[in-house]
Amino acid sequence: MKTTLKFFGGLILLFGLGSCEVDEIITGDSELLNTAEAKAVTNFNNGMINSYSNETVLNWNELLSKSIDNSIPQPAEAKIYAMVTLAIHDALNNVVPKYDTYALDNNDVIASGITKKNIHSIADAAVSKAARDMMVQLFPASTEAADNLLNSTLSGIENSELKTRGIEIGRDASAAILAKRANDFPLRFETYIGGTEPGEFQSNFMPWVLANPPIWPANAVYAPKLGDLNPFGILSGDQFRDEVPNPLNSSEYLADYNEVKSLGCTACPLRTE
Repeated sequence: MKTTLKFFGGLILLFGLGSCEVDEIITGDSELLNTAEAKAVTNFNNGMINSYSNETVLNWNELLSKSIDNSIPQPAEAKIYAMVTLAIHDALNNVVPKYDTYALDNNDVIASGITKKNIHSIADAAVSKAARDMMVQLFPASTEAADNLLNSTLSGIENSELKTRGIEIGRDASAAILAKRANDFPLRFETYIGGTEPGEFQSNFMPWVLANPPIWPANAVYAPKLGDLNPFGILSGDQFRDEVPNPLNSSEYLADYNEVKSLGCTACPLRTE
């Protein structure tokens, strides 16, 4: 299968059932963790997870890649990848509770009715419904393709209570993600009034009429407030931010500037092949 795994697209495998390295669900009662019953539940869930193939997850990742890659600005693309991935993650962890969920609580989920023979009936339905609903909401142009893959996947699952429950889980997972991110501001081109001092970003992107819209506003910058967007995994947008640039009158800045001049052109004599 040829598929493009972008940064957030690759998180399908990172967040997916049995493939992630996030914290396991824990309880504040240490005695419960050490009981034979708790260990038996953990062993049972691990067995179910190991028996589940990631084929359906990858099918949805491939469709998402074909639908949005290189068709929208990268920040919006990355956000869609993150939200679809998290919906799949929450859906799977409401089938077999193993890891902390992002939006759809699974503390009361019991997987006792799941077996290695029927796990795909509920899990594939949950994955497909969650991914389809997210794609339709976040990128309406993908509706037809998402509906086709959903119908194709569900038609291959025998009608049963597990299939119905899987669809409900997927629906709930996508709804929970959308509700949690409902207050996100839109990512779009906006007028940006930057500073005037050397080293401060300025936008001189003036509007003009294109054969095909959109038409950007004067001094346009895409998502200038992106750094204020509530992140998905880290605590804040500046948690791992690098140090400020070197001052323009510093020796470090001068060295970097001259390095770019000596290596940054196609005909620069110091530039290697």
